[in-house]
Order: sequence, then structure tokens, then C-alpha cells
Amino acid sequence: MEYNLLHQKKHCFSLNTEHVKAKRGNKMNKFTKLLFTVFCVFLFGCNSEDSIKSIFKEDSLKFQTEIKKTDKTKDSFSPEQKLGGGKYKIAVIQSDDYPEYYEVLTAILQGMQLTGWIKENNVVVKDHYTSNRELINGINGKDYSDYVEFSPDTFFSFRADENNAADPQFKKVMQRAIDGEFDAVILLGTLASHKVLENKEYRTVTLMDAVSDPIGSGFVESIDKSGKDFLTARIDPNQYIRQVRLFYKVIGFKSLGIIYENSENGRWYAAVDDVEKVAEENGIDLVVDNDVMTEPTQQQYHQAYDMYLSAMDRVSPKVEAMFLGISGGLEPENLPNVVNKLIDYKLPSFTMEGAQAVKKGVMIGVSGKESGLYNAKKLARILKGETPSTLDQRYEKMPKISINLKTTEKLGYDLPIDIIRSADEIYQ
Repeated sequence: MEYNLLHQKKHCFSLNTEHVKAKRGNKMNKFTKLLFTVFCVFLFGCNSEDSIKSIFKEDSLKFQTEIKKTDKTKDSFSPEQKLGGGKYKIAVIQSDDYPEYYEVLTAILQGMQLTGWIKENNVVVKDHYTSNRELINGINGKDYSDYVEFSPDTFFSFRADENNAADPQFKKVMQRAIDGEFDAVILLGTLASHKVLENKEYRTVTLMDAVSDPIGSGFVESIDKSGKDFLTARIDPNQYIRQVRLFYKVIGFKSLGIIYENSENGRWYAAVDDVEKVAEENGIDLVVDNDVMTEPTQQQYHQAYDMYLSAMDRVSPKVEAMFLGISGGLEPENLPNVVNKLIDYKLPSFTMEGAQAVKKGVMIGVSGKESGLYNAKKLARILKGETPSTLDQRYEKMPKISINLKTTEKLGYDLPIDIIRSADEIYQ
């Protein structure tokens, strides 16, 4: 069951907003209290965003989640027909079938619904994980847009071992891009971005997302300047710092487990530098295990799953909470096993993967809906002729979170009302 809390009134009965830490052994039905809290928030819309903002005093940027009819900039991203007729062709190239990429692309398509480029009710998010190829195939079975075209033959997904960089389909998609057949390309992930941008002939206008470190990877020049006329990225230099701080403020753990391969990519995908920074500023004891695979080959997936579960058994008894980065051991196929261990060890968890992992039982994650609307607006401006490099790349927003209530109840936690109030998605 999913509760969407985006549209709520501004006043409510007085509710206790104090943080209630875990109290194992409490005979009261905590799940009942949580459901009552959600009911009150859903019905009356308690306005407690200020208490959430206080968590990040340095990140007080205000933003809105809806496109208002009075928005003076609406014309810059409202839909229009392609000059000369036809539809804008958009290609999608991604590193692999990670849940994060599915969430990012889904959010972009939903944002395009809000901006009018895609017809309403055509992008349906399934309760179970699906792939971006299935997502694109799904919308192509419908009359989904008068303006844009996402086609299965303009989609490509790498495997983590990079062997299919010479794949005929990738070469075909790249050549079509170089020949100017596409009006825009959406790049998802570090590997895909490397493979596309290393081709010096490539100049197709491009929207980049889901890259851990666009600047460090050499894709863009700086936060405010891509350095390539055809390229724009979404860059939030402190997003993981804010996320870890939020997790810490909610749970108040003194020790945190983090599992990652000790390689350049392994550290990027687990946001290790940011986790270490928050741990140092709050006196948190980090317990680390590096005996895992970040990017296993297709033949190594099951080995990667077993290695991750073994690492959890080594780390879990020593910590009060777990931070889940992006790892080969956290594929959708293995995630239920990971969640079972988290529950067995009574560990609250935070995922970098977002709502897809929260649906499967991770306690808390970040919703991608806000970034989807941001990207949809940028894509609209690109299609209407603006130079990508002139668009703002800086995306610093307060995190909207996803919460799994069932997991919260199993762990014996009462979440603060202000955290629930700020949630974008709540699952049972």
C-alpha cells in the first residue's frame, strides 16, 4: 500500500513531534501508533516542514513540487511541436539495469507528464521492480505523446563488465546519435557516460543523471559549467551528506555499517567520502567491510550476492544501523535476502537506491520525484532550442523521503511525526 503525502492542508490538531527512539520490548502496538500518525497527517496535513529544515540549516533552499498555472517560466518548458513536423526522438543509454536508473527515468517521464509533453496516466510505476527497457516498451503500447518519442531501438543498457561496448546495437545507436538522428540523449550512470563521451565525434544534446561524481569523472568542468555546449548534468555536491545527516537525525545511531568494494568506483557508488564526513562530525563509529563486488560480470552475480550477505553477517553484530550504497550484491534479485538479514539483526537501514529498494523492505530512502520534474523541465528547454551548457546544473534540494512502515514496525521504531510529514512516499 502506498500513501502519497504531497498534497496536504496546512493546519491540523496538535500532535507530538518529539523524536521517539527505538524501545524494544515495548508492549504497545507501535504499528498502530504509526498508522494513526499517518492517518492524522494525511487527513489534517500538519505543517512541520520547518522542523525538517532545521536539520539542514545550511540547505534552506525552498522549492515547490507542482507546476502552477501562474508560473511565469511555464512557457519555457511547455510542450511544442517539432519544427518540420514529427516528434522529438529521445535516446536513452544507461550503465546497467540498476533500480536507481529505473527510478530516475520513471521520474523524468512523470515530470514530462506534469509539463504536458507526455499525456496523463501513461507512466505507471509498478509495485515490483521492472527495467527501463520494459518501461519504454510499456509506454510504446499506448498513444502516449504528440511531441516526443522514446523507442525500444533507441535504448541501450551496458553490462557492468563493459564487454558490450563493441555491441552492434550500441554502435548503431551511437552512429545514429553522431549522424544527428536524435534530438536528445538521456545518459544514466558513470559507465555509460564514459563510453559515450569518449567518442570525440559525439555532439548530440545530452541530459546526464545518476552519475556519482560528474566533475571527478571528467564529464563536466564544474558545478555551474559543463564545458561542453551539448551537455548538461544534474549535480548536487552535498546530496549524500544531507541524506546521511537525515538518517542520523532520525535514528540517532552511534555506529554505522557500510559495505563497499575498496576501489575508486566502489567508493563512489557508496558515497564513502560523504559518509565518513558525517561520521566524523557526529562521532559515529564506522564499521566497514570491503570483501564485495561493485560491478560483477553477469556470470559473477550469484557470487556477488553471497559475498554481500557474508559481509553483512560480519558487520551487522557490531553496528546499530546500516547504510546501503550501490553494489553488485544489492541487485533486486538479492535485495529481499538483504532485507531479511537487516530485520533479523534489528537494524534500521538507509538506501541510496531510493523508493524501489524501500518498496522491497529497506526502512528509509530518498524519493526521486523532485529531480524528475527538474530534469523534465531541462529536457523541455533543450528540445525547444536552448543550449544545454547554459542551463543550471546545480540541484540542491532538501530530500523527500520514502518510508517502509512495515519494516519500521518490525524493528520496533516510532518515527517522528515531522519525518512522516515530510515523506513523499510511504509503503506498508
